[in-house]
Amino acid sequence: MFCKNCGKELTGTPEYCPNCGAKVGGSIVQRGKDKTISILLAVFLTYWTWLYTYKKDAWKFWTGLALSIINVLLIIITFGFWVLVGWIVSAGLWLWAVIDIAIKKNEWYSNY
Repeated sequence: MFCKNCGKELTGTPEYCPNCGAKVGGSIVQRGKDKTISILLAVFLTYWTWLYTYKKDAWKFWTGLALSIINVLLIIITFGFWVLVGWIVSAGLWLWAVIDIAIKKNEWYSNY
């Protein structure tokens, strides 16, 4: 449970947030991301799954995007000779995304 005003995690049922002093009343919200959604995004959209957890995984998303763009450019420049290497790099990106998302504990997502 988190304070709607400042985002601080709340324990118990306080009347006021100990961090910002805001009245809690009905302002408690549950935050976090869903691990199942992250895994499905990784399986079907590879590195695009890191947009779902962008605040924590922005660098992974931008690395995956950059590698994909480089692959496409190399395939175009080499008239298709780079395709096999491109497939291997794409498979590596896919495996990285799926494994990275799958090994994280549920708490990582709920405390996001």
